[in-house]
Amino acid sequence: MVLAVHDCPVPVVAKVDGVCVGAGLGLAVATDVIWCTERARFSAILAKRGLSLDFGTSWLLLQRIGIHKAKELTFTGRTVSAPDALTLGLVNSVLPTDQLDAATREIVDAEAAGPPVVLSLAKRELDSAGGASLAQTLEVEAMAQSVNVQTDDLKEAPISYVERRPPNFSGRYECR
Repeated sequence: MVLAVHDCPVPVVAKVDGVCVGAGLGLAVATDVIWCTERARFSAILAKRGLSLDFGTSWLLLQRIGIHKAKELTFTGRTVSAPDALTLGLVNSVLPTDQLDAATREIVDAEAAGPPVVLSLAKRELDSAGGASLAQTLEVEAMAQSVNVQTDDLKEAPISYVERRPPNFSGRYECR
């Protein structure tokens, strides 16, 4: 399940309204962005329950908040409030409860309106960059651009800009 969420070719958004602990935390941090309410709480509580991290939480927490903060949360099992989760970089935004659905819908709609091939490749680029050298990252970026230039979306972007309208991205490739 965690791999399916993390490796999904389109951006995945999590909404958290309440307690997010253990495997739920792992699943949440497997997503690309996390939006939560002001009453959300997060914990890598497993050590307090006699268990090691699971659901990819060790790798995912490290990627999202860094080694020292990931160790602190894991070793202490402390519960982190939504504002503290935002400060840590664990979540992207904290909203009033009554605004979570609308705000999340807004970001999902914005992502869905984007160029699908570009977003998919950008997601892979960002996910792999942390474990790669600059030279390797530049190579991956060049390969991604060689794919992007073959999409109809590359033509649609400037046309929609000149016509002063939102782009209508399709993700289709040109045959060359």
